[in-house]
Amino acid sequence: MRDTILQAATDIIEADGHDFLQARALAAAANCSVGSIYNHFGDLNGVLLAVNATTLQLLEICLSERIAAEPNAPAADRLNAFGESYLKFAMAHIRRWRTLFDQRLADRAEESASTSDDYANIRALVEDVLKDQLSDPRDRACAARAVFGAIHGNVALALDGRNGPCDADAAVGQIAFVVDCFVRAMTHPRPG
Repeated sequence: MRDTILQAATDIIEADGHDFLQARALAAAANCSVGSIYNHFGDLNGVLLAVNATTLQLLEICLSERIAAEPNAPAADRLNAFGESYLKFAMAHIRRWRTLFDQRLADRAEESASTSDDYANIRALVEDVLKDQLSDPRDRACAARAVFGAIHGNVALALDGRNGPCDADAAVGQIAFVVDCFVRAMTHPRPG
């Protein structure tokens, strides 16, 4: 029953967004009682957290497969592939992707515990690309956070239309610009 409820919630979010996820509609879609939802997930935020966990797992699979497709490519090419794949995932699953970053979930301790590892797994993909460029694990982790943040920011602004007119090709170009600047900065570190 848990999987059925989770799939029904995912379908509702994909179709209409998480603001339309309501207990009675979810129960009807899952062909269960409202009580079953609360028994399996605690509340609707528990359902959203479970959807987020599956979304992050799917995102991690998409990104890791894309990076693995070019294992010997230069770091810039692999990071650009990561960025393009991240954009394509967000576009294909925009409502699920937006649910990942909904502020009303940010205060929940469960969200921090359940998704921080998944975000770490996604950043670890970037860290792996950078292992030949940055030997210090702390520097690599910092760099992975910076490049992922820049890629995510460009994707978020593009999808919200808040960075001027920006279609998918323009967003890919902006990601490539940021990645290329980042890679150049790694090869020419700041003094002192």
